[in-house]
Amino acid sequence: GGGMRVSFPQINTQIIRASESGDVNHLLGIIIRHLPQMNLVNLSTAVHRLAKLTGNELKRQNYVRQHPAVVELLGAISGAFDCLENGDAR
Repeated sequence: GGGMRVSFPQINTQIIRASESGDVNHLLGIIIRHLPQMNLVNLSTAVHRLAKLTGNELKRQNYVRQHPAVVELLGAISGAFDCLENGDAR
């Protein structure tokens, strides 16, 4: 949908649903779509669910680690913590 702002709990639900589908590309797509609107809880849910989904499969881990979505996700987390340090929690 266009223009509709998604709430943090809705984003979390979508991340969890996508991870439960077992499709890592679907989860990465959801992460990319919502990344600009995510808060720290959403970001950590995304990392947690990616970790659960890749498990101990080396091929999957390497694929996910190099994926642009994950690079952006980790950058966003780092940025969110910078905001916390500056007393500007989102």
